[in-house]
Formats: sequence, structure tokens, C-alpha cells
Amino acid sequence: MSSMPRRKLALPSKTLPLTPPDPSSSSSAASSWARVRPRANRCRDPWEYSRTGSDVVSTNDLRAVVGFAAAISIDLAVINSLPLPALDGGQLVFVLAEAATGRKIDQRLQENINAAVLLLLLLVSVGTTIGDVEAIALGR
Repeated sequence: MSSMPRRKLALPSKTLPLTPPDPSSSSSAASSWARVRPRANRCRDPWEYSRTGSDVVSTNDLRAVVGFAAAISIDLAVINSLPLPALDGGQLVFVLAEAATGRKIDQRLQENINAAVLLLLLLVSVGTTIGDVEAIALGR
């Protein structure tokens, strides 16, 4: 074992607010939030997320960037917990079904269900990507 001294981490004394800044204030955080918020409420597709992320980063406001990153993480967690077999929520459904019936679900059946739902998710992804590209091309 080495005898290196232990370092203490210096924690900031100021905590960040959990709510958006007051729009009536003249702070840069309030103006950044006011500029980004309308676009953040419309995030429906990857293109809009990238545009909004670009707007957030251009504000040079660390709070806005961290808040946007947190919002994306929460969105991904919610989508991942949906009870679709190819996602984590679907695996939880299999575990709960095994617990309810008291017997293990056939591995081949699980694989077939996962493959079918994954194919469906890929088709939906391709369809939305085609719709997004058409919307960009037509200027909607």
C-alpha cells in the first residue's frame, strides 16, 4: 500500500436551483431558459433534439446544458422502461410473468418475441426517419 495522502474533494458551496430561473429576472440563466424552452417543449425527433442541443450549447450557460442533458437522460429512461420485449421494460415483463406463473418462460419463445418486436421498432424508426427527411426536404 502506498502512503499517499488522501485528498478531500472541494464541493461548491452554492447549489443549483432545481426549477427554471424566474423569466422576469435579468439574469443570463433566465434569458437562456426563455430562449431555449419553446424549442425544448417541441423535441419529438432526433433532428429537433440536435437543433435544441445546438441552441442550448450556444447560450454558454452551464445550467442550461446540464439541464438539457438531464432531460435527454430522463427521456431515454422513460422510453427504455416501456414494456416492449426488446427494451428493459420488456425484460421486466418476462420476469414478472415468470414470477406470476411460477415457471420459466421458454427461451426460444422469448427470443422470437424479442426478434419480432425489435423488427417492429426498426420499421418504426425507419418510417420516422423517412418522415423527418421529407419534412426537412419540403421545409416544414
